[in-house]
Amino acid sequence: MKLVPIDGVLHLTFPQEMDLAPFAVFFDRGALDFKRRLGGRGGGHLIYKAIGKTRCRVLDVTAGWCRDAFLLASLGCDVTAVEKSELIFKLLEDAVTRGQSDSDVGKILTRLHINHGDGREFIEREQWDVVCIDPMFTGVAKKGLNKKESQVLQKLGTYSSDAELEALIDLAIGHSERVVVKRPLKGSLLRANPVAQFKSGSTRFDVYKGVDRGTIDKGDSERR
Repeated sequence: MKLVPIDGVLHLTFPQEMDLAPFAVFFDRGALDFKRRLGGRGGGHLIYKAIGKTRCRVLDVTAGWCRDAFLLASLGCDVTAVEKSELIFKLLEDAVTRGQSDSDVGKILTRLHINHGDGREFIEREQWDVVCIDPMFTGVAKKGLNKKESQVLQKLGTYSSDAELEALIDLAIGHSERVVVKRPLKGSLLRANPVAQFKSGSTRFDVYKGVDRGTIDKGDSERR
């Protein structure tokens, strides 16, 4: 796989796999733009229900194609999205640059901050309102993504084991008020005892209670 500019758009190409056409990310067209145009009716989006509130600070530690992150930003959240794969990050970075030329999309992108790195490091930097974790659905195409998008993500996936993902959830619980984990509808729990679940179609969001911000503030006060 390698990155190649085609007609001014950065594409991920697959020279050894003739069945996969060059792939690029767009924030101003296709399914993502359709969801953005429905942003004013955000209460109907399952992830909106799962995070529990809008206009909050969200950390998405498994950005992927930034679909959920972009949707949350369109609903007014301030979203920090972290992608571990450098190839995916560069595609996202190029999409942001192009998206800024659209006035409506550009406004949303001011609330979407895309970073390359390890999500665990970003979790530990501060306390978040919500941490979102969207691991790969192993062996199944993710809802909302076409076959090619799912294939590319699976090839570049970075959190592979359930144990690693459970540790990621535990870390997030200690640094946020709420943790939201996206799963296939019939997929196993990555961590026991979610406080809520939101289901629709082939997707499920498992919600875990984190640390109440008031408890954190009280603890800081006592230490001082």
